[in-house]
Amino acid sequence: MERDCATASASAVEDAKRRCAALSDRLHRLPNNKLSRSLKTTLSRLIHSELNFLRRLSATSHPLSSNIGHLEAVVHVLQQPSITGVSRVCKPINLSHSHSIYVDIVCSLNGNPVWFIVSDRNPRYISWDSGSCDTTNKGLKQKIEHVVDSARQSPVTLRPSSVVPESMGSLVSCKKHDEYSVLHLGSSLYSFVSGMKCWCCSLDDDDAKLVNFDTTAMVAIVSGISNGKTEKLLATPESELRGRFKGNYDFVIAQVDSEHQNPIHDELFCLISGKRGMICESVRLEFQELISMCGGPNEKLRAECFLKFLK
Repeated sequence: MERDCATASASAVEDAKRRCAALSDRLHRLPNNKLSRSLKTTLSRLIHSELNFLRRLSATSHPLSSNIGHLEAVVHVLQQPSITGVSRVCKPINLSHSHSIYVDIVCSLNGNPVWFIVSDRNPRYISWDSGSCDTTNKGLKQKIEHVVDSARQSPVTLRPSSVVPESMGSLVSCKKHDEYSVLHLGSSLYSFVSGMKCWCCSLDDDDAKLVNFDTTAMVAIVSGISNGKTEKLLATPESELRGRFKGNYDFVIAQVDSEHQNPIHDELFCLISGKRGMICESVRLEFQELISMCGGPNEKLRAECFLKFLK
C-alpha cells in the first residue's frame, strides 16, 4: 500500500513538472502585443518557482499541493481573443499604505476594464457562501464582495467596470486533456491544443468561433518536423536522409528549414486560440489515410490524439 502511494505521488509530481514545461511554452507563444515582456517575466518567474518547488519534493511527499493549475487557468484566460490591454497579472494592487488587494488579471474584456479572479477548481465544488463565521474559509461570495469593495475604493485609473470570477476547473481538468497529456502529445502540440476551446467543455457557449482545418494543415501540425525533430534531422548525414526520404529529400529539407525559421504551431496559435476545431468527413478520411501510410508511430499517436479535439 505504501509503495503504491509513493508511486502515485511520484507520478503526480512528474506530471506537474511536465505541466510547468508546457505552460511555460504556452506563455512564450503569446505575442507581445497581447502580453508585455515584463508581464511574461512575472508569470515565468511564478512558473519556475513552482517547478523548483516540485523538484525539491521527495518521492514520498503526499498529498501534492501545487499552484500549477491556477497558473494554467490564468494563462488560459489571457489567451482568449476578447482579452486585451493586460496591465497586471498575479500581483496585489496597492490601494493605500495599509490596504492592498490581490487580483489575478487586470485587463480589458471586450473593451471594458475588468478585474479577474481566477480559479482552477471545478465550479461544482466551489462554495458560494461558506455559511461560517470562520474568516479563513471564505466562500466565493465573501471573496467577491471583498474585491468589489476594494474596486470601489481604487483610483479612477485602476477602477474596473466589473469584477469577473472565472472558474477554469472544467477546462483545465477536461477529460481529453487528462487522457492525452504532455507525454502523448509532446509539449509543443499539447500547448497548441490547450489554446483551443474543447467541444466537451464548452457546449453551452453558442458564441464560440470555429476554425476549419484542412488536410495539409493537420499533417503539418502532427508531423515530427513541427514537433521537435528539426535539430535531429539537421544533424543527420545527407546520405542517410536521401536514402530514407529518396525523391522527397528536397521537400523534407525545405519543410525543416521553414519550421526552423517559422514554427507552424507558433504561426497558427493566434488563429486557433479560444476557438473550436472542426473538419469535414472527407478531410478526416484523407488525413487518416495519409498518416496510416506515411506516418511513424509517434505521428500516428499525435494524429489520433489531435482528432479527439476536433469535430
